[in-house]
Amino acid sequence: MTWTIYLSLAVAAGILCHSLISSRILRRQRDLSHIPLVRFHHDDTQASYIARTREIMHQGYVEYNKKGMAFRIRNPVDEGSPQVIMAKRYLDEVKNASEEQLSFPLYSIQAFLLKYSGSVLPSAAATHVTRIDLNKNLGELVEPMREECLDTLRVVIPESKDWTLLKPWDTFVPLISRMTGRVLVGPTLCSNPEWIQLTIANTAGIMKSAMEIRASYSARWQWLAPWTYRGRNDLRKLRKRATELIEPLYRERLAGKQPADPEQKHRDAVQWLIEGHQTETEKGITSAEIADGLLFLYMAGIHSTSATVVSIMYDLLAHPEVIPELLEEIHQVQTESPQWSKQSLAKLRKLDSFMKESQRLHPAGFVTVQRSTVRPYTFQDGLQLPANTFLMFPTYEFTHDGETYPNPEQFDPWRFYRMRTEGDATKFHFATVSNDSTNFGAGFHACPGRFFVAHELKIILTELLLQYDFKFAEGTARPPDHYHDFTVIPNQQAQLLVRKRQERKQ
Repeated sequence: MTWTIYLSLAVAAGILCHSLISSRILRRQRDLSHIPLVRFHHDDTQASYIARTREIMHQGYVEYNKKGMAFRIRNPVDEGSPQVIMAKRYLDEVKNASEEQLSFPLYSIQAFLLKYSGSVLPSAAATHVTRIDLNKNLGELVEPMREECLDTLRVVIPESKDWTLLKPWDTFVPLISRMTGRVLVGPTLCSNPEWIQLTIANTAGIMKSAMEIRASYSARWQWLAPWTYRGRNDLRKLRKRATELIEPLYRERLAGKQPADPEQKHRDAVQWLIEGHQTETEKGITSAEIADGLLFLYMAGIHSTSATVVSIMYDLLAHPEVIPELLEEIHQVQTESPQWSKQSLAKLRKLDSFMKESQRLHPAGFVTVQRSTVRPYTFQDGLQLPANTFLMFPTYEFTHDGETYPNPEQFDPWRFYRMRTEGDATKFHFATVSNDSTNFGAGFHACPGRFFVAHELKIILTELLLQYDFKFAEGTARPPDHYHDFTVIPNQQAQLLVRKRQERKQ
């Protein structure tokens, strides 16, 4: 009979948890009643909030954000997690709030159900590596990144002088994975097909698990997912395999094995993670911890960067008249500096402007600067948010606001080039973050890898422009973006035609 007692206790505990969580959810929803709720006037269904997010966000922005007020909208994928859309005037206060008050890692854990799916969690060590070590070594990483770009292009793009069909999404995701991998795991593992597929599958698996858990469990029962969710071991298996793949490299580094070239040294996240822990603790870091840190970095970068480069390519082909001017700039810079460097890439101001204008019109999402309240928080003007409330800023609306960007719906390739030329030359470049440019976030949690991404994109785009001709397989119009909740997705089914350029600068 002992097992029946234990079972009864377990059931009772589950019911108690259910009651407590339900009470907390209702309290969170009730505590936000002082913030205006924006709803669809017709068809106010869950599907509308997923497919028509841009419409409801614009409505709230015009009615409330433009007047300095926050508003809230229904969270279609988690009714128990209210979403508050903040006005721009709150941005400085959010940037300056401590991690113990308004947390981006907590937002990520809660929004993607990371603790319920077996996923890797946000890693402070991996973020530090990106913010400090990666940025400090960017100059030395330009040439290795270019080498990886050229090697990968030979694999993913046909070497033909005849027009050949190409699906950009299927082309650029592995390219970004390999180039990112070059600075994370070094030249050998980054090109390992299994490792590439694993990193891509892990990122997709995190999104898939969150969706399936929400579809299978109401918010009050999601805590059961680690034990009962059918896919609960999928991400754990990927993490285990990642550890196995990283183990030989990890042991080599611990043994002090150096590159064949004595003038070179290891410049990748594996080495930086090992060295960081050797100086901070006596225990050191395990191969499993390194693997988790690396998967976290891949998760943060692969798909968003792939979406960005696909969007830029679509804009290039929709505005082919600018390509000669971009090529002229590239040739001019290469005449002065034949080998790409951090300094020479910075001189590609027109390309940088084109990239930023593409990102302005076609960002990776409608919102950025997401936070979750760790505990009840009161803003300086008295606005109160209960604990575990999602707050975010409407970046898409900021970058489409005519008061900030004249003719906001017009693609102006040299918009930011002029702003840099006529104003402060150190502002308005692709990696800039400001209260008017929040695509990469804001404050301490602004994307620490944005400078790396800018270099990565410029290397890719210069090689594509120099080596290949592209055009749309059908028509000349830019394929429309797709929208899902807060995510903006460049068309993944569109096809391009590509061929080797007949004449190009070597």
